[in-house]
Amino acid sequence: TRRVVVIVDNHPSMATRTRDGLTRWAHARAVAQGVVREAGGTVMILDSMGRAPSTGFLAPADALAALERIAVAPTGRAFVPPLPSVPGLEVHVVSDGVAALGPPSGAIVHSVFEPADNVAVTGLVTRALPADPTRVEALVQVVNASPVEKPVRLSVRGDAGFVLTQFL
Repeated sequence: TRRVVVIVDNHPSMATRTRDGLTRWAHARAVAQGVVREAGGTVMILDSMGRAPSTGFLAPADALAALERIAVAPTGRAFVPPLPSVPGLEVHVVSDGVAALGPPSGAIVHSVFEPADNVAVTGLVTRALPADPTRVEALVQVVNASPVEKPVRLSVRGDAGFVLTQFL
């Protein structure tokens, strides 16, 4: 019996919207569904963030249901999950390629990458100053994932109407 493993990338970058208004995740799920339907045997669904429980090899209808239960992870680092040691295993990886997964040797890679014209806050850390615990400092990480420079207004708001705005 043909055995197929589908690894779907559910790294946070998969939540990026594409030109058609759908997310990379929506496109990835559609591609994965196509692979499952064409598998002609049992299918194992795995995800790159380790959040979906491994259910072993499933009939296509059950694999499609398992795929529907996976969502994009809000945080974390993607990885290639351990694969079963099965002779003749066919592995498909569906990803946008942003989280460098390094697919297994011989895997069939399906890319759903589309450049996104966006800017995002990708990190935020706040802490009280040791010398004065009533004051707080913050580190805000902003990433421009657009192909060109973008003017951005960053506003940080706090108690008592505090607002700090910076143009980037």
